[in-house]
Amino acid sequence: MVEKEVRNSFMELNAVYFWTSTIIEWKHLLKQEKYKQVVLDSFKVLVDKELVKIYGFVIMPNHIHIIWEMLSMNQIVRCYQ
Repeated sequence: MVEKEVRNSFMELNAVYFWTSTIIEWKHLLKQEKYKQVVLDSFKVLVDKELVKIYGFVIMPNHIHIIWEMLSMNQIVRCYQ
């Protein structure tokens, strides 16, 4: 059995981060437009609620890059603490 590397990461409020999320086994789950739209809708909710500020992002078929800043405590921040 292959042991997976554990990444201890967290985000602080009011700091800008370059963040990447990769789909397991690099599967192309975000290739279809409807799935990319789910990500965009989620970003919009976070921005509209003033929980994050998004400076830029790229949605690839198998991963996402985003440059963002956490503005207040929310589920994203809590999961990394």
